[in-house]
Amino acid sequence: RATNRVNYILQEYFNKDEISLRYENENFYLYRQGVRANDLSEGEQTAIAFSYFLARLEDTDLSKLIVFIDDPISSLDSNHLFLTYSLICNQFCHDRKLLCDQLFISTHNHEFFVHLKEHFKSPQTSMYLIKRINNGTTNSSTIEDLPDVLKKYSSEYVYLFGRIVCFRENPSVDFDQLYDLPNIVRKILETYCQFRFQKEFKQSGKLLFDNISEFTRVYKFVNHRSHSRTDGVLQFPELSECREIVEITLDTIKNKDREHYDSITEKLNHPNRT
Repeated sequence: RATNRVNYILQEYFNKDEISLRYENENFYLYRQGVRANDLSEGEQTAIAFSYFLARLEDTDLSKLIVFIDDPISSLDSNHLFLTYSLICNQFCHDRKLLCDQLFISTHNHEFFVHLKEHFKSPQTSMYLIKRINNGTTNSSTIEDLPDVLKKYSSEYVYLFGRIVCFRENPSVDFDQLYDLPNIVRKILETYCQFRFQKEFKQSGKLLFDNISEFTRVYKFVNHRSHSRTDGVLQFPELSECREIVEITLDTIKNKDREHYDSITEKLNHPNRT
């Protein structure tokens, strides 16, 4: 039964048809394309170990277990990211309700983390950052609350949109923020125009802006302020200039695409809402 279950998981979720587990003479052996395998890649080892771990849980009462899964996609290629995500969700969660007593998942892969965060989103879910500390002679780690930028945002576009919304609501002479604003506005407009018009902002900006003068002004701001000066002088845009450009950008998107604007605003106001 164990070999059948492990082989099923390998084939169904990891697409490892060439690797199989056999039970012979009271021992387990791994075969690759019908020949006993002696050398396994790190990806194969990870897939086999995880499949075996899940098979071991078949005859146990999950509701009484605390399950810890450490970096399940380590050494696996990107094709296995969604397969592993699907496997974990189906095995330990049903209708967004956890089937085990507690589930811990650690990962260094940000994309995998984002998918898990969205699936297991609930008030009962806690998220932490394991921070490595190197003082030059010894290494140690500490567990901290996950920074808000990782906890609240899954999309760079929503995060950047939130940055300029916050600036419009509370404009201040924060030089770090003033220095970043031209690049933030440029990224927002480039992302939006590429998605809606399938063209760069330079070519499609006139489709977004009804007022050509406003388009020219915004384009000049983001293009000029987003590039380093040849003389190397550090230059900051003025607060009043930034405030007006942000106002024009947000009002233009709002008036041109109200549904899009409202959906982004809703996401910013309720980042943890499914």
